[in-house]
Amino acid sequence: MPASAAHPPDAPDEGFYADTPRGMFTAAGTWYHTSEALLRAYAAPVLKHTSVVDLLKAAEAWLATPLTMGVGSLVLALLVLPAWAAAIVSVGVYVGWAVLSPSLVSLTALPLVRVLNSVWVQGLAYVFVLSLLAAQDAMTGLTVGLLGFVLYRWRLLPRLLAPLIRHLQQQVHPLPAPDQVLRAVVVRTAMKHRESLPELEAMERDIIERWTRSP
Repeated sequence: MPASAAHPPDAPDEGFYADTPRGMFTAAGTWYHTSEALLRAYAAPVLKHTSVVDLLKAAEAWLATPLTMGVGSLVLALLVLPAWAAAIVSVGVYVGWAVLSPSLVSLTALPLVRVLNSVWVQGLAYVFVLSLLAAQDAMTGLTVGLLGFVLYRWRLLPRLLAPLIRHLQQQVHPLPAPDQVLRAVVVRTAMKHRESLPELEAMERDIIERWTRSP
């Protein structure tokens, strides 16, 4: 079956994203500074093998990894460190991964990433670890664990740290984090299927222009 038949041109997947003059917005609230039409034009070789929706879903999964890393590192650290040290380690891991992860996108890791991103998986891990802490009467660790889970899952800590993370990301990446991740997903997919992307630099220039014009 031809690639075009296997992956027909797709419309927004049940409201997964909206295409606007300012870019594409997903249901999760992520803003990509490129339109669907421009993405299709710049990534045309890749879209013979996949779809816009699948590219965006892959990018969304990777963009969720800092929160997953923060939650996971807190769970693990509480098992071996004092509560205050576990909290510091968790915040450090969250900030560090949020800054560096847009350059570390891996299609191979995405299936595992999607599992670990699940709130159910994270919740079960927390229940297990907090049960161990409760059995050991480690009430400080139990309190920090519960508080940390709430702060991460309700995105209170990510919002508090967002200005710092954006500042650090700008020192590392030429594009905003969502666009950097989407670009990486496109590039990795092209490499996987041995496709060239001669228009990718034009896509980057367009994103930077849109980004710098944004209020």
